[in-house]
Order: sequence, then structure tokens, then C-alpha cells
Amino acid sequence: MIPTITSFAEALARGDSSFTTLHGIRYDAGSRGHEISRTSMFAEAPVTIDGVPYLLCVPLTDRAAAEAERAAEEIRRSRCTFLSEYRILHAEMEFRNSTGRNCRCDVLLHRLPQGESLDTAVTHVPTRRLKQALDLLAAQMLATGFVHGNLKPANLIFGDDGMLHPIRYGHARTGAPAGEVEAEIEAIERYIDRHHHIPDMDEELFDGKVLPTGSRTDEFDEIDPPHDMMRRIRIGNLYGYADAEGRTAIEPQFTYAENFCENRAVVETAAGAGVIDRTGRRIVETRYDMAERDEESGCFIARNGEEWFMFDYFGHEEAHYGNEKAKAYEYGKC
Repeated sequence: MIPTITSFAEALARGDSSFTTLHGIRYDAGSRGHEISRTSMFAEAPVTIDGVPYLLCVPLTDRAAAEAERAAEEIRRSRCTFLSEYRILHAEMEFRNSTGRNCRCDVLLHRLPQGESLDTAVTHVPTRRLKQALDLLAAQMLATGFVHGNLKPANLIFGDDGMLHPIRYGHARTGAPAGEVEAEIEAIERYIDRHHHIPDMDEELFDGKVLPTGSRTDEFDEIDPPHDMMRRIRIGNLYGYADAEGRTAIEPQFTYAENFCENRAVVETAAGAGVIDRTGRRIVETRYDMAERDEESGCFIARNGEEWFMFDYFGHEEAHYGNEKAKAYEYGKC
């Protein structure tokens, strides 16, 4: 069974009695920064278990549960010893559904390193220390081919040990090509450089933020505010993307483009619609009449004529439908 955010909050309020093995769990709903939040896959809440901080997550769809299971198993079998504990506890939490009936669901337990998020650390930690920590993380990720899939400042903890620790592994995988790993690291490096940048006299203001000299904002006909560390740009009738600092990351080449969300964006070319990642790599080939992201499941739906297709986060085809009625039925189950 899949809980709602409300039933998750009610279960947390009951404490130990809602969980099979997680004894000593504490959730302080009244503390600032301890509210339940939602990602595209999970409802999550920071808790402590016997004084140790964890992120407790419940999947909000069957697909999210399957993705979490896949990521946890892949990490367990890998040599990624630099990652913190991340495991699934089956039928761990009891909750009441909308009819008041008691049900059980799996939970994801993710140990949080002691420290602060990178978007907080950059406000006071010297750049040199952050760069050293990032270099070490890069070496660890490259050695295992670990790709986080949604690496951004909020998903990195600068630990009390002086190291950078990724968190939230729902889209992670191992054994990836070096280029994909390097692209994630380079985006974080640009973020660190940007935050500690000292303005020069010839810089300009854009959207209330200083952009570095050489950012090509004057060459764009349109540039959007950042979404997931990327800005959608337009030159003439073609769309592309710049990084958060305004430097071109993906040259304008699309006839239509949506904002990024969790390292994915729906785009269109003359050949058709598809999905790309932040390197511009086609996750779903741009050859469909239309493509869209399902906010509830995180999967992608594409159509060619009367044929409908469903793709997971990694671009693997999950299903193929022959008509609108079949698509609507199955899509509702996604």
C-alpha cells in the first residue's frame, strides 16, 4: 500500500507504535527545518533514531518504490563505501488509509552525515576546503562510476569530517561512463565558483543576481531563471540551456524546451520530441509526436500516432500501448 503525506505525518506522530523495527525513533514536527517535505518520488522527514539523524522516506507511487529498491540494491552491491547507509525496510510502517483501515508500507531509511548542506556551507566555508572535498568526491565517484542523477547543492552535505557526502540516491546508478560523472562534478564546481565569485566592474545584473563576465546573456533573446541549476535560453526560434551562471551549457537547437527537473528536460526538434539530461544526452530519443513528464510517477510518456510509450527515468521502455483507451488505463496506474 502507498500512504499519503497526511497518513505519513500521522504515523510519525504515533512514534514507535507505527514501526516494526525502528525503535527509539523521534520526529520533532515543531522544529524549524523538520517539516515533512515531498520530492517527485517520496515524502520524507528528518528523524533521529537513538540520537542518530536519518531521513525517513515513504514512496508515493509504486514506481517510486521500485526505483528505491533498485537504487538500494545497486548501491549495496557496489564498492561505493563513501555513501551513507541507504536501505529499504519492508512493511515497516503502519498507517491508516482514507477509510481508516490500518495498512503497512515499505520505508526507506537514509542515514544523514553530520554537517550542513552545500548551499549553506558555501556561505562561510573557504572555497579551498570545498574544492578539496569536491576533488575527493570526484575521485570516489569516478572509481565506481557512481552517478547520482540529481546532484545539486541541496543533495550534498559538507560534513564535520571535511568531506562532501551525497544524499538522496533515488536516481543513482553505478558503472556509468566517466563523462557522466564528470558532468555532475563540473556543475557543482561551477556552483562553488559562482557563489564565491568577487564581482568585477564590468559585470551585469540579471534577475537580481550578478553574472560573471563572459556569461553570454547579451547574446540571448531570452533567458529564464534557474531551474535545477539550469536556465532555459532562446536565440531566435531555437531553445537551449545555460548553467545557473548564464554560461551556455547546451547550444540552442530545440524548437521547444521545458525547464529541467531532476536532471531531465522534455525537448522537441524538427525530428520530434524526447528527453535529455544536463549534458544534452538523449535519454528518450527525439523522434516522437509528443513527450511529457508524469509528475506523480517521474516517468515519461511519449506518443507516435496512435501508439503510446512509457519510459522510466533512465529512458528504458516500460510499456507500449496500441490506443488511447489502453494508454489512459495503464497511465492511471503508473
